[in-house]
Amino acid sequence: WERQDNDEFGTLGSLLPLDDVSFIYFIRTLPLEVGKTYTFNRYFKEDGNPVKIRVLRKDQRETEGVEYNTIVVKPLIKTDGLFGEGGDAELHL
Repeated sequence: WERQDNDEFGTLGSLLPLDDVSFIYFIRTLPLEVGKTYTFNRYFKEDGNPVKIRVLRKDQRETEGVEYNTIVVKPLIKTDGLFGEGGDAELHL
């Protein structure tokens, strides 16, 4: 892989690599269960694997007057980014 906006490059970490945003779309397709942790070796940066997805809880979110049922997950990627270990990011799917 190679970034066009800087000099960062590296070896792909998987034959079917996913970046941070692609992982969000991917985990939306899974039958997630509260309390479980799912582990994947699909991160595009070799040193970012394995990626762990912790399923924290069910929740509800309101937007434009409509309430949606969500499932809250915490991605853990071995990076310094938003979803990196030590981060506190949660996603409502």
